[in-house]
This record gives sequence, structure tokens and C-alpha cells, in this order.
Amino acid sequence: MKKLNISWTAKKIVQNINKGNILFNHPIQRKSEQWSLEQKSLLIHSILAGYPIPPFFAVKDEEDDTKYSVLDGKQRLTTIDAYVKDGFKLSDVPKVKIDNDSYELSGLTFSELPQELKDELHDVNLVMYIFEDCTEEEIEEIFYRLNNGTALTRDQKTRAKLGNDLAIFIDEILDLDFFKKKACFTKSQLRRAEDQTCILQTLMLITDYKFSNFGGDVVADFVEHFRISHTEDQLNLCKELFAKLNDAFDKKHKLIKKINIPMYAMTLKESQEIDITFEDFKLWINNFVDIYDTSSEYASYCNKNTTNKDKVNKRLNLMLDSLMEYVS
Repeated sequence: MKKLNISWTAKKIVQNINKGNILFNHPIQRKSEQWSLEQKSLLIHSILAGYPIPPFFAVKDEEDDTKYSVLDGKQRLTTIDAYVKDGFKLSDVPKVKIDNDSYELSGLTFSELPQELKDELHDVNLVMYIFEDCTEEEIEEIFYRLNNGTALTRDQKTRAKLGNDLAIFIDEILDLDFFKKKACFTKSQLRRAEDQTCILQTLMLITDYKFSNFGGDVVADFVEHFRISHTEDQLNLCKELFAKLNDAFDKKHKLIKKINIPMYAMTLKESQEIDITFEDFKLWINNFVDIYDTSSEYASYCNKNTTNKDKVNKRLNLMLDSLMEYVS
């Protein structure tokens, strides 16, 4: 593994992003849009006010040495890029002083800034550390160490343990219409990568993994096991189940959420194994969400301590019982 550092102006960084030379699609990375407007505004203010900006870290592409995949600093880089393209207005931030002149920034897009501030932002030098000739294991280790002291959630840190191939697989499922158009996740859940965790919990069930609970630490342990033991059939089955769940639901519904989704997938799997037709499954699952009663026995296992193993199994068994009663 080799490491070198380069210093680019913000203007040059934006140019390289536009050219596709700075990439944000490394599988180990978190999703974009993790920051609030206040966080984005504070970064821009920090640059203009002369506060230090942490360096960025990237891996040089093995096939094209002009391209760099970002490992750390994605939110900062995409924020700078978005701001100079008038992607957002700054929130309420302090004034900045340049050469004894004071400037108001709050509520301004980049194009609305005085020319002195535009030049200041364009010309700031930012440091990027570049790694070359890295193995996948070394990249994972770099990511862990860079984020060791940051507020990554357990779900986000679990992503590094997936490795490239499984991370790509998870993203392919998240790109299915079921997650894009039917499932209900809050913005906060998406920032914490809980949609990813939902898929991993589903894999725990369909592979009959012996879990002690459905919590983040156990999911992380499962990933380490699954990474070296999974089969193509298991991956194909998981993707097939979510594609069929999209066909099963007629529309987006508030009950298509994290706590229920693994149950729906596993119930669909069981229905296929006992030759219940997909049409009957579809009729049942839409009936299940339409008549859902918050005072029902199933709902009682969706309140506190929902990751408890007994509650997970109880939810699954009750859903299976509901299906069997409906089709019979």
C-alpha cells in the first residue's frame, strides 16, 4: 500500500468532480445527503472564515490513475460541489471578515456572494490523501480507522464489513422499486442506513442464521459470517423475494416499514415452499395491512424491545398464522 498527498483548490476539486475523476460510488461509502442544511452551511462558513478543514482520503483507480474513489470526506466534497452550483442557500451563519471587510452570508447562494467571497472559496487549498495498490482488506481497515472516532451508526459501520461484492448486492436490492416506491423509511432512518439493515435482517431469517437478537451488533456478526459462507442461490432468493413483494403490494403503505419487511419476505418464502399461489399471497398481504389493528396481538409485539429474539419470532409466527388462516 502506498500513500501520497495532493493539494487542490476547491475550484479544481469541483472541476474534477464534473469530469468524473473524483468518484463517490465506492461500495464501502455511506449514501449521499447525510448532512443537514446547518452542517453544510457551517462547512462553507468554515472555509470562508479560514477555519481548518480536515483532509480527504481516496483510493486511486487501478485501471485509470486519473480517477479517485473517495473513502472519507464524501459529505464535505459533495457539499462544496453543490454549493458552487447554487444547490442550496446558507442557513443562519456568522459574518466573515476578509481584509478588514465584514460580509453577511446567511441566506445566500454561491452566485449571490460578493466576488471576493467567491474567489476565496474557489482558491482555498484542500488536502487529499491518495492510497494506491491497496487490497480490499486494507481499504476496509483504512475506513475503520478513519471513522473510529466519528459518529457513524452501527448500521453504517456494518457496511464496511460487507466487502465490495455484498455492498453492491445490497445497493442493487435497495434500488428495486419495492424500496424506492413502496417501502416507508424516514429520512433519519435512511441516513442511518436502516434500510440496509432491514435487508440484512431478512437474510438472517431466510438463511436460518442462529441469532440472539435483531440488534446492530448481531447483524454485524452475521455479516462477517455471511460474507464467507453465502451462496449465489441465497442472494438470488433474497432479490427475488423483494421483487415479488413489490408486485404484491398495490401501493405504498405506512406498514411497509423496517419492523415488518423481514416478516413479509419470510412469509412469502414460506408461502412458496407450501405451494400457496402468489395471487393468494397478494390478496392476503394487502388484506393484512388494510385491516391492521393497533390493538391486535401482532401489534403488541411491535412496541418496546422489538429486536428481542422472542418478539421477532412471535411476529413471524403470527404473520404466518394469519396467512394460513386467510388462505384456508
